[in-house]
Amino acid sequence: MSSSVKKQQPSPFPAADQRSPGLSIAKGNETKNGVLGNLFDDLFLALRALVPEGDLFIGHCLPPAQTCQIEFASGSFQHLKNQFLDISHALFQNILINSDAETAITHQSLLETDLGFRDLPDGDGVLLQADLGGDRIAIICYFQPKTNGKLAHQRITALRSLVDIAGKAASAEDLALDVQAQQLHLNSMIEENQEIQYFYRHFSEAVRQCFWVLDIDTAKVLVVSDNFETVIGSSRAILNESLGGFADRVLPADRDRVLSEFHTRLDSNLDIETRFIADDSEIRWIWLRSFPIKVDRSATPSRRVVLIADDITEKKQCEETARERQAEAVLRARTLAMSDLANGVAHEINNPLTIIVGKAHEIKRAIARPVVDFKNIEVLAEKIQSTSVRISEIVASLKSLSINERDGSRQPWSLSRVVADVTDMCSERFKSGNVHLEMTPVPESLVVEINPTMISQLLLNLLHNAFDAAMTEKDKWVKFEFTEDTDSLYLFVTDSGPGIPIKNRGRIFDPFFTTKEPGKGTGLGLSLAASIAAHHGGMLRLDTMNPHTRFVAQIPKNVPKPVPSSVSDC
Repeated sequence: MSSSVKKQQPSPFPAADQRSPGLSIAKGNETKNGVLGNLFDDLFLALRALVPEGDLFIGHCLPPAQTCQIEFASGSFQHLKNQFLDISHALFQNILINSDAETAITHQSLLETDLGFRDLPDGDGVLLQADLGGDRIAIICYFQPKTNGKLAHQRITALRSLVDIAGKAASAEDLALDVQAQQLHLNSMIEENQEIQYFYRHFSEAVRQCFWVLDIDTAKVLVVSDNFETVIGSSRAILNESLGGFADRVLPADRDRVLSEFHTRLDSNLDIETRFIADDSEIRWIWLRSFPIKVDRSATPSRRVVLIADDITEKKQCEETARERQAEAVLRARTLAMSDLANGVAHEINNPLTIIVGKAHEIKRAIARPVVDFKNIEVLAEKIQSTSVRISEIVASLKSLSINERDGSRQPWSLSRVVADVTDMCSERFKSGNVHLEMTPVPESLVVEINPTMISQLLLNLLHNAFDAAMTEKDKWVKFEFTEDTDSLYLFVTDSGPGIPIKNRGRIFDPFFTTKEPGKGTGLGLSLAASIAAHHGGMLRLDTMNPHTRFVAQIPKNVPKPVPSSVSDC
């Protein structure tokens, strides 16, 4: 080798700037530094000490990659440091695959690979492979120029032994790192499992629901949440008997229903409310649901369900209180309605009775006279008779309203008869209140399929509401109108009021909503009227385009099937 080449050769121990700070080798998603890098530092020093006069490089790769990154380089190989060497050439493959791999290669052979060795002086070299574990390998090339003599067999054997030792050390270190990584992964899984348990424990406590997992095939309870006793009010020991222990605590009145649901719907989607006897004999309402889970990891898949229980006792108590209050409100409303009806009947019957009493006195006076005017007496008797017939019609109308037709049946009926009955029921009230009532005449030929009692009640409710609204106006009047088309009958009730305020329009059909003073309104009039219209397949609406307060009831003329309703008994 020339003197210029010799000047470029490094000393047996490389300078500090020629040593790598540490080798970084990627494996999967992990990177291993430090210890393995120090191992290659030591290997580089040992090789340089063994053959101080030669040129050396060390690289590593992860097959099936076809390139090897050169980590250490000295002498004629310095220009290859940190570069990637193509090892797919047949020369490299043959040598690396050969287990003996101790055959010296010539400078010419390296030049034939055309892989960047053109600057090498004439000489011999050897390629060695170290297995690092994890499918990683290290490629080591030692080159000795001819000026230093040929590579001796003993030196090649020594190089090979040193490389083998380094490979085994790297594999051992790799195994230690794998064990450490697995331990870290196991610790991470343990921490994650603890976090999951912590989450579910506090989650179940936060939502105030408990759960347990039941294996349907073995009838065994696998998991029970920590708050089971808090929610159910009984020890989790009742689950040791599977569903039997739980069912024994169900209130006897509910037990047959619950057991039937368990046997038919437990492995699907159970959703049931039941009363449960706690350890302190307290009766709790429990909402129980089940959600099936299929486990297919084994050869014989098992069927499991997650049962979730919630204590809804407070909710049930609130619902019961609300029902009691609503029942009281309905009772008060009916009492007020009966009071209004009684006052209306008194007004309607009082005037005809006054007429009858007056005419009877006139007849007595006529008979007491010396000359009896029989023609006058006949006129008075006819007046008494017609007035009595009027009272009879009013009573008949009341009787028709008192009939409790729970089937809500409809039949062809003349609308004029309904309007006449309603007029008889309320005309006297309008007279006494100085409210002008205008009822548009209805031809007797107009026959529709209705429930006459319900339609009478609908019109009475609308007329009474209109009366109350008109009483507050300077101009007091109420008007009833009707029209029809091919399919429907339309009933209009208008009063002299200015209309419903916008803020109240969305609630006027709600039960018990009223703008009247306390004790003067039930809040059921419009609600019942709307329910009656819906019962007939129609609807009741507020005409917001009219300058006055106007309600429109649309009633279909022919309804093929009855519509269930709960307003017939109101």
